[in-house]
Amino acid sequence: NIDGLSANTLTPDTLSYYLVFSGNRASTGVAGTPYGVEAGNNQAASDLWRTPITSASPAAAMGACASVAIPAPHFLHRNQTAFNLGRTAPAGAAVAPGQDNIDAVELDVLDFTGDDVHDTDVYFSLDAASPNLVFSGADIYFSPAGAGGFAVFSFPAQMGLLMADEIDSLVIWDRMALGAANPGVDLALFSLAPGSATLAMIGASPADIFVTDFAGGFCVFANSGQLGLIGADNVDGLDVLP
Repeated sequence: NIDGLSANTLTPDTLSYYLVFSGNRASTGVAGTPYGVEAGNNQAASDLWRTPITSASPAAAMGACASVAIPAPHFLHRNQTAFNLGRTAPAGAAVAPGQDNIDAVELDVLDFTGDDVHDTDVYFSLDAASPNLVFSGADIYFSPAGAGGFAVFSFPAQMGLLMADEIDSLVIWDRMALGAANPGVDLALFSLAPGSATLAMIGASPADIFVTDFAGGFCVFANSGQLGLIGADNVDGLDVLP
């Protein structure tokens, strides 16, 4: 099961970005927010959501090890009707439980030729129950363009994570020696799945977004409330728009 998914983000990590994210079925959002309303309609997990632009870039947030500011409110970026997902209904319409759940988000085109083989480099994580897991749910894997398989891009310790963690959403900037994490050069935004050991250690939420430069540590990039979510919610998919 692919948890996090990213192409190599070609726009610089020194830009400020809009965050595009999805939440899981159990996420309720802050009461009264756009996410909260659609969660009450059993729609939110099938939609994509977008924050206003962040006050600082991923690179700046990592350099200062300080979270960015994101003004409220968040917005509905794409309603599920754009994807023809289960329980498809216009925004604002209440539907019965049983919605689809967007588990990973990548807004770039991966397959230009339509042959079901990715034409760009792809980075991903796997959940802890996946049979192809190499070491940990906090591994990041790299699959070069084409049908050539995959290899480990980074190990948990390179991000300051533990073997008992699980990366749940992912945005990658791979800038040197493609396919291997270069400390202090490459960058990633990510969230951790519920039950990850690091979340318990630092008192963080599965709806918090973190940033790492693969030099053995990470910093908080944005907290759950800045996305219109509560601490018990979970960010399932993540991408950025410049």
